Amino acid sequence: VGANNFTVTVTAQDGTTKYYYVTVTRADVSTSYTNLPASADGTWSYGGVTVFTISNSQMDYSGLTGLTLQYDASGNLYYVYSGNKIALTGYTWDGSVIRVSGVALTKGSANTGSYTNLPASADGTWSYGGVTVFTISNSQMDYSGLTGLTLQYDASGNLYYVYSGNKVALTGYTWDGSVIRVSGVALTKGSASTGSYTNLPSSANGTWSLYGSPIFTISNSQMNYSGLTGLTLQYDASGNLYYVYSGTRIALTGYTWDGSVIKVSGVALTKS
Repeated sequence: VGANNFTVTVTAQDGTTKYYYVTVTRADVSTSYTNLPASADGTWSYGGVTVFTISNSQMDYSGLTGLTLQYDASGNLYYVYSGNKIALTGYTWDGSVIRVSGVALTKGSANTGSYTNLPASADGTWSYGGVTVFTISNSQMDYSGLTGLTLQYDASGNLYYVYSGNKVALTGYTWDGSVIRVSGVALTKGSASTGSYTNLPSSANGTWSLYGSPIFTISNSQMNYSGLTGLTLQYDASGNLYYVYSGTRIALTGYTWDGSVIKVSGVALTKS
């Protein structure tokens, strides 16, 4: 029960290594769950790209088929796999609309509108909180172990990459004509920052949860995460959170410390 964190390590041909993090949250089976109603059937999309299609409260997801979708009393969404309820972290059902991180998905066919390659002015290294997110060259980037992905944006500025002829949404990422943003926060173009970092204070010690599911437990400014133990947690001048692994500072993208509370995408976690 709770969050299960995994690290995926990708080593490029030039020997550089990047780490990607996946959290799978198993729900507490003591909670009451309800299948999505018939009104939820249809194709749900974000920024013009299909996220999933629901039929008879079921969907296909991440290579798995016929997964039953349910929600709890707080509206948090789950799918049932091999008898286990797995949280679709960040996804909620408000009785009429599916949301991700509070942003409503659009029900209906995915947008097949116009897409434009990123301009030459977008070429360069983009970083968040001092850590490189990706590097763009000739409208292309390497991402999650894939190379030479063309980056495009739609009329609303939502970003996509093209993989095997399909447009895949970089959910939360936008292009405003001059800057790439994630969840509205501008990335910095240029080399990653080497600024000042501070260990989390003792007031941050405890177990932090999102929608009732534990994310991580902090003790003496350290946490265990994604199978790694004793990782030191730090924050920068903007409050962005990092952990230190093998001497390397790695961004907990979207997580911030405001002096008293840890937040993810602006949503406060609960400490216990």
